[in-house]
Amino acid sequence: MKYAINIFNKYNFSFIKINVIIYLFSFFSCSKEIEYRFPDPPKKLIVYCVFDTATVWSVYVGKPAQINNIENDLSVTNANVLLYENNLLVEELKQTENGKYKSLQGLKPKPESLYHIEVKAPDFETAVSKQAAIPKSMAEISAIKFEHNVSKEHFAYVIENFSHMLINAHTFYLTANMPDYTEFQVTDQNDSIIYHEFSDSFYSNFEHLTANDAIIKPKHNLQSEQQLIVAIPIKTSTKTLKFRLSTVSADYVNYYRSLENQYQAKYYFYLPSNNAYTNITNGFGLFAGKTNSKFIYTIN
Repeated sequence: MKYAINIFNKYNFSFIKINVIIYLFSFFSCSKEIEYRFPDPPKKLIVYCVFDTATVWSVYVGKPAQINNIENDLSVTNANVLLYENNLLVEELKQTENGKYKSLQGLKPKPESLYHIEVKAPDFETAVSKQAAIPKSMAEISAIKFEHNVSKEHFAYVIENFSHMLINAHTFYLTANMPDYTEFQVTDQNDSIIYHEFSDSFYSNFEHLTANDAIIKPKHNLQSEQQLIVAIPIKTSTKTLKFRLSTVSADYVNYYRSLENQYQAKYYFYLPSNNAYTNITNGFGLFAGKTNSKFIYTIN
């Protein structure tokens, strides 16, 4: 019995020593928590407006997302949205939905008038878009030349009478009857060229297009802020293809396409020098603020 008690005392003492050591270790040891504070998003408004002559003025106002607190709704609901025509204030737009401000007077854009938008909101810097205007009339392409079975050194399509196409980065339209050929060229009087490469499936199997079926390549290495002609396919039938031609400023352009349905596709332009986001549907835009580095064109 004495031996058993001594054994118990011996091991009990060892157990106590271990507990004391653990306690002292935990008492004198230190733990360090690192708290990283994400920077607050910039106090800048994001203003988005696409307009044409048939639609009442409508402007969306939002704010940048915060990396550690991504909200589902980034709308700004307490903004003052001022619409200017030829530098004169014509109306303060009123909110009709979250972040969406409309003309309650039913104002619509007029051709050749210069418009810009000024937006003010508490805790944000005032945002002012650049001026933009819808031209009274758009230049038409009067002739298209093409040859069959030319090599890559000889281009298939040259557009004539291009002199009035590039004015203030307006958008223009081109309709051309296209043969079953995979390449064509768009050029102006200064020899600014964009290549388009289409597979035959663009005509025969429109629903199964991939990003490799249509690729835009600039002929020259573009410098920053240099104007680049962009010809965008809008609708196609068996042999007819309609293009929208516009200009953008960029160092270079990467071209992607994701098909929405038979007559609607999205076109993504990565513009590192602009670092801006737009979504243009057959019209002209007023934009202020920076979000990401993609131009998204939705073609109806």
